[in-house]
Amino acid sequence: MNTNNLSGMDVEQVRRLARQLEREANTIEAAVSSLTPRVESAPWKGTDRDHFVSEWSGHHHRRLRDVVDGLRSAARHARDHADQQARISD
Repeated sequence: MNTNNLSGMDVEQVRRLARQLEREANTIEAAVSSLTPRVESAPWKGTDRDHFVSEWSGHHHRRLRDVVDGLRSAARHARDHADQQARISD
């Protein structure tokens, strides 16, 4: 069998990717944590404020959490694949 054309996963590169995904998730999570109290204490009164806070709480906050969860899931999968590849290669 000719193995000259085979290419495999660069385990360290995939692990770096996993760490980057985790860092980006942390960055977004920190932004959400910082913004939520600011949005909830928006310095005006009335229905526009209520709508703004409701949109943040009911939509934007949730979607950003979904992004954080997705990035963390991708990081986990990347680490798992890198670990599997490392075991197979050893």
